[in-house]
Amino acid sequence: MAQSLELKSALSQSHVFMGDEELVKQKISQLIADGPHRLQIISDFDKTITKYSHLGKKIPSSHHIVESHPLMPEEIRSELVQMHQKYYSIELDQGLTKEEKIPHMIDWAQNGADLFMKAKVKRSHLPKMVADSHVYVRDGFNDLVIKLRGSGVPFLIFSAGVGDVIEEVLRQQDEICDGVKLVANYMKFDGEEHFSGYKGDLIHTCNKNGSVLENDQEWIDATQNRSSVILLGDMVGDVTMADGVLDQKTCLKIGFLNSRYEELLNSYLDHFDIVLENDQTMDVVNAIVDEILKS
Repeated sequence: MAQSLELKSALSQSHVFMGDEELVKQKISQLIADGPHRLQIISDFDKTITKYSHLGKKIPSSHHIVESHPLMPEEIRSELVQMHQKYYSIELDQGLTKEEKIPHMIDWAQNGADLFMKAKVKRSHLPKMVADSHVYVRDGFNDLVIKLRGSGVPFLIFSAGVGDVIEEVLRQQDEICDGVKLVANYMKFDGEEHFSGYKGDLIHTCNKNGSVLENDQEWIDATQNRSSVILLGDMVGDVTMADGVLDQKTCLKIGFLNSRYEELLNSYLDHFDIVLENDQTMDVVNAIVDEILKS
């Protein structure tokens, strides 16, 4: 199926990379042929829906919004920085298998939760923490949500971040998220509204897949017969987010490569169909979705 000039232009930009351009064309053509009634979107949040940087400043993750705020005691902030340096290097280590990383990712989440409890983080702190964080969603994200909602296309945000913080980010930026489902780590609070841990099983970078939703009948019903998937992520581990999608036929995986371009590009091209290097927008995603919604 022929692609529009707008889509061809979007895909031909210098920061857009494809390991197998012909395969990408085939996948997009199939997505267009199957139409919007077969489509669903699955996306990571931190550094995927949010920008990596804005006006030269790095954008914090949903965890870091809490960890770095002055409402956190200075000594705990220092501990959290040291912990991040330790575990983030493990998360990115391409010499380790997913199975080898899992216990470290669990330790990271649990140790972070322990420090949040020690700091007596309160539910009422979250709006100020987000407001002071200078976090921004990618240009064009709101347009994408509006289009998908208007066409009845399910949109899943799948994050190992903090669900309460993510909701607050979207609320403060007036993003239109009706029809968007968020799966993330939600906080528990005690009777005095202090953080007391996370609800349910922890989601981390090594277990972000369909198994988390296998008992969610509402989502299963919403995505029934939705065999076309566009997956958005910023880390290689995000490519498993579509694992478990029932009757999956076509999955176009788009990766945002936000840093260490020369070092990581080949690895990203091994896992993602399209890699967007240092792109703070949803322009390419919108161009593809526009073609599908027109079909």
